[in-house]
Amino acid sequence: MNLAAPLVDGEKLHVPREGERASAAAGDVAGDAAGGGADSTPAAPVNLNTAGVEELDALPGVGEATARAIIEDRERNGPFSTPEDLMRVSGIGEKKFAKLEAMVCV
Repeated sequence: MNLAAPLVDGEKLHVPREGERASAAAGDVAGDAAGGGADSTPAAPVNLNTAGVEELDALPGVGEATARAIIEDRERNGPFSTPEDLMRVSGIGEKKFAKLEAMVCV
């Protein structure tokens, strides 16, 4: 659990008790809050530095290939410092970034 991650109004957050096993991954919780399913837009911002292929693929306009390119760029060039750094990924220009800006964080 990322204690520094921003919360969105209406977002459900389950904090497990000490010794309790977390029941869902962060990507699953975001999908549930948005109505469920991998095709829905995440309710909480997706962290570009920790998100996996499934979380990134759930963003509008980001397919599996672009999600993998984001992860490869992150591994090759280090973590994203700002959400705008997402534009360094091939296939993500100003227009696509403008659609994603409110849905991603670092």
